[in-house]
Amino acid sequence: MRITSFLFLAFLSITTANATDLTVTVSNIQAAQGNVFVALHNSSQGFPDGSRMKGYQVPAHTGRVIVVFVDLPPGNYAISTYQDINGNGILDTNYFGVPVEPYGFSREARSIFGPPLFSDASFMIGTQGVSEEIKLK
Repeated sequence: MRITSFLFLAFLSITTANATDLTVTVSNIQAAQGNVFVALHNSSQGFPDGSRMKGYQVPAHTGRVIVVFVDLPPGNYAISTYQDINGNGILDTNYFGVPVEPYGFSREARSIFGPPLFSDASFMIGTQGVSEEIKLK
């Protein structure tokens, strides 16, 4: 029993020692309306508008909002974010599928038609804390 407890604590300390925090600043918020949704992805599956690893919803404030994802293991990540001005819980688009609410991606990723690829928006998290700023468009 003592060996099992020791091994569990050793494993816990190893995984915690490799975990780090990601601070995300979402800037260029023009109006204090609705909420800002910030989604963290660790895979191309579901990026940018499907399944996510973690996500936050915070009240919008003119200027910027900051969210912190804690205890992330090292790896590749990408962020998608948008301001839900009308409060319906989705990123509204026009007839052609172009967003009509402010949105953004990590690394300022863009594409000509449709959302960017995970590989264009992804960045590496190691064992040190990381900060990313996303300017809403």
